[in-house]
Amino acid sequence: MPAPNLSRQLRYALILLVLSIALVPCAQGQAPNARRPLTLPPEWQAERDTSPAFRPGEVLVLYEPDMASLPRSQALAAMGASPLGEVAPDLQLVAVAAGQELVMASELSALPGVVAAEPNYRVWALGSPDDPLIARQWHHSIIRAHAAWELITGSEAVTIAVIDSGADLTHPDLAARLVAGRDYVEMDDDPRDRFGHGTHVAGLIGAVTDNGAGIAGVDWQARLLIIRALNAAGIGYVADIVQAIDYAIAQGADVINLSLGGPQGGTLLQPAIDRAYAAGVVVVAAMGNDATGTPYYPAACEHVIAVSATTRDDVYALYSNYGYHVDLAAPGGQWASSRPDAGGIYSTMPTYSVTANLPPDMGYGMDYDYDYWQGTSMSAALVSGLSALLLSANPSLSPEEVEDIMRDTAVDLGPSAWDQDYGWGRIDLATAVAMVAPGKVHDLRILQVSPTGDDRITLDLAWTPPRNASDIEIRRSTALITADTWASAAVVAQGLPPDTSSLTLVDLPYTGGTVHLALRAESVHRPGELWSPVSNNAFWPIRGQHLLPLVMVGQRASVP
Repeated sequence: MPAPNLSRQLRYALILLVLSIALVPCAQGQAPNARRPLTLPPEWQAERDTSPAFRPGEVLVLYEPDMASLPRSQALAAMGASPLGEVAPDLQLVAVAAGQELVMASELSALPGVVAAEPNYRVWALGSPDDPLIARQWHHSIIRAHAAWELITGSEAVTIAVIDSGADLTHPDLAARLVAGRDYVEMDDDPRDRFGHGTHVAGLIGAVTDNGAGIAGVDWQARLLIIRALNAAGIGYVADIVQAIDYAIAQGADVINLSLGGPQGGTLLQPAIDRAYAAGVVVVAAMGNDATGTPYYPAACEHVIAVSATTRDDVYALYSNYGYHVDLAAPGGQWASSRPDAGGIYSTMPTYSVTANLPPDMGYGMDYDYDYWQGTSMSAALVSGLSALLLSANPSLSPEEVEDIMRDTAVDLGPSAWDQDYGWGRIDLATAVAMVAPGKVHDLRILQVSPTGDDRITLDLAWTPPRNASDIEIRRSTALITADTWASAAVVAQGLPPDTSSLTLVDLPYTGGTVHLALRAESVHRPGELWSPVSNNAFWPIRGQHLLPLVMVGQRASVP
């Protein structure tokens, strides 16, 4: 049922919310012509389409921290391998003969002092989206979105209400994710964006991702409930915002994004915020862009996650508001820059003409389809996206628990602990998501192999138990086991307790060739729905490996 239309006198008696405190467009003339889609050159695309899952002739080796460099070099030399360089502490890139990557990884994994060894897999094949314009979204690297996406990309069961200037409901990078809600400016059910800001915010939160087009949102799967409460000039009223919040609650929103605000109106906004909090809704709001410590609302309301802005250099944005109520920081862009990709946050824009496209004397001179924008509005959108990822991993989290996870895992960029600029720190998606999503096992290894006769063998496996897991499952194949091939691999063990760290597979059929083994874990928070990434592959036979007498390790599982 449509919400009642308040009288015009009452609407104007309520406090005016000016959106300009929550957004700053990039300097005119800096944004590139985003209407020309960026595509990979033909030779790059051909290489990506035909290349193997790893770089030929290379293996990555992770050593125990106390393994000295000399034993490493001696072991590599004895196996015909050579070091190419240190990638990170205790992680070494090694040159091997082309075509021997899998075998050498297995041999290296079996060495004393080696935690794990794998071929040098291509990064783009391990969960990074293929959206061609993602290279312009520098903020994803800073907040470690790619590492978070390896664990979880979202859930359609989560709904994020975007209370803003509406959205382009037909945008090719948004339409599949949008749920048309309510327009509290025109008082109808068509929340089409007339300004541009809401479309930009919606794209940052949840643009259609890994679709070979456009950009990547923080959450790839959540529904975006579009509620228009700001007019074509980016202005709205407390009455409209309150109604929009209540509508979002009634529609079952899990997260509400409020990239808007003003220095007044907190008294009237607080009850609506309280209702959302009582309903278990996470509420996120922008701090504002006036470089002031004056409280802006709804960011300064209780039960709101207030977000300040950081730059591409991972420092505090000088335009961002500050004060006692700031909770977290996230990339929002720089005030001005000669390079738009260094200054602004790249996201979706309406495909039709809106106020933001108008020349500077009437608008912001922005492009259609995609463009850069900057401000704490963008920062709040990224935090809303992270909130949705956490809820997709564990739907039972309360708003307070969601905020606590983001606080506890934030990168402390200012004075130790909380400060009035960064709050508890700049968000870190990978660390936050790892607190609730089932983790990936990187060190699955074969300890030894024993014959049991009649073309059967017994394998002793070991690994480090993953976090946030319930049951563990192990599968085997004659080919590399990945997320794409997991379903076709044969089950050899399932329902293992989450703290299991070793297993003996008895009477495994073996008639020659290479045996590939991999495992994954079921989420303790979403059993039957969410699984960890597939682990590294353990291989047998290893070149020169002799069959050893059977030694029982951990649990025992009979293989049919």
